[in-house]
Amino acid sequence: MTLSRSAALLVLGTLSVLAVSASPRPYPGEVRGIQADWETSLPLSDAAAGFSFGLSALGIGPEPLRVGGRIGAGFRAEGDGGPSGTARAVASAGWDFPVGGPFGLEPSFEAGAAWTFGTDGFAVSADAALALRASLRLAASDSLFLSAALGIDPLRPVGGAESIRFSLGVGIARVVRRLLPYPRMDARWTVSPARFSPDGDGEADSVEAELATAAPGSVAAWSLEVRDEAGGIFRTFRGEGAPPGRLSWDGFSDDGELALSAGSYSLTLSLRDRIGREEILRAETVVDVLVTRVGDTYRIRLPPIAFLPNSGALDWTEGGEAAEGNSFVIGRLAAILGRFPEYRIVIEGHANAVSWADPEAFMAEQRDELVPLSLGRAVAVKDALVAAGIAAERMGTVGRGASAPLVPFGDETERWKNRRVELILAK
Repeated sequence: MTLSRSAALLVLGTLSVLAVSASPRPYPGEVRGIQADWETSLPLSDAAAGFSFGLSALGIGPEPLRVGGRIGAGFRAEGDGGPSGTARAVASAGWDFPVGGPFGLEPSFEAGAAWTFGTDGFAVSADAALALRASLRLAASDSLFLSAALGIDPLRPVGGAESIRFSLGVGIARVVRRLLPYPRMDARWTVSPARFSPDGDGEADSVEAELATAAPGSVAAWSLEVRDEAGGIFRTFRGEGAPPGRLSWDGFSDDGELALSAGSYSLTLSLRDRIGREEILRAETVVDVLVTRVGDTYRIRLPPIAFLPNSGALDWTEGGEAAEGNSFVIGRLAAILGRFPEYRIVIEGHANAVSWADPEAFMAEQRDELVPLSLGRAVAVKDALVAAGIAAERMGTVGRGASAPLVPFGDETERWKNRRVELILAK
C-alpha cells in the first residue's frame, strides 16, 4: 500500500510539472528531442534499452533554467524470466550553459517513475537522478547530444537490489520556436482631451494617454510617436517591457519646441511582444489657440491661417478646407479674447523674405512688398474678429514684414513659420 501510494504521488507530481510546462505562459518554447536510452542497475545487472521523447522550455525562471519532461518506452532483459516491457515518465530542471562554439553542457535534476510489465506481473519504481547532458550544435536548430545520469529509487533502501541505476542516452534535439506562445497583448487606450492648450495656465496643459494590456508580461518593447500635420515625428517616447499605465505629452517636441497653436497631431502607440508580434493604436489631438504670458502682457501666435495667394485677404472660398480652418481659428480666437475684456489688442502681421541674402534687395522688398502685405493680413484678421463680435476700437494693426523672423530665412524646411499673425494683449 505504501509503495502504490508513493508511486501515485510521484506520478501526479510529474504530470503536474509537465502540465505547467505546456500551459500558455508568457515564455516561448525552446527544445524538443528524441533519444535512444540504455540503463542498468548497479552493480551491473538487468540492462534495459528503449527510446524516449522530451519537451523542455527556457524562460520559466532565470534565463539559463530549463524545465521539461520526457516520456519513453523500452524493454528489459531479466535473465531466465525473459524480457519485460517498460514505460517511464520523467520531469527535469537544469541549467543550460554554452561552453564555447557549438558545444553546450546541461547539468540537471530528474524525478520520475517507471512501470515494468513482465511475466512476473506489474511493478512500479521511482527515480531521482543527477544528470549531465553534453550537446553539439549541428545546424541552426538541431543538436546532437549525449546524456548520462546516476540515480536512486527513493522507494527502495539505498544499497539494496536495483536501488541505484546508471543510464546513457544519445539523440537529436531540435529547437522549436514559439512552442509555448506568449498570450496576445490586446492593448487598449484612451487619449484625452481632444483639444489641449500647453500654455501653463493649469487647464488642459497636456495630453494624457491611459494604457492597459491584457498580458503585460508579453510586451517586449513599446513606443509612442507624436507626428505633426506634415507627418514628421515631433515627439517620441520609448521603453522596454510593459508600458506605464499613463503617458503624458506636454506639447513640446524632442528638441524643446512648442506645438503649433491650433495644430493637429497624431499619436501612434506601437507595441511588440517577445515573439515579434506587433499591435498599433492611433489617436488624434488638436492644440488649442495658445495664449502665452510675457510679463504683464499676453501673446497669441495664430496657427498658419490661409490667405489668398499674394494677398492680405483671408481665404473664405466656399466649401474649401481653408475656409473651414480659418473659421475654426477665428472662432476660437474670439472666444479667448472675450476672456480678456480689459485688454487692448495689437495684431501684428509677419512675412518671409525672398531676397534675404542681398541686404539692399532685402530692404527694398521689406519696404515695398513685405510690410504692406503683412499689414494687409493683420487688417484681414481684425475685420474677421469684428465680424465675430470683438469691438473694433479694442484692436490696432501693425505690419512687421520680415523684421522679426522665428527661423533663419535660409532654412527651407522651417522658414514657413515666419509667415504668421500674432496678437499682443496689454492693458
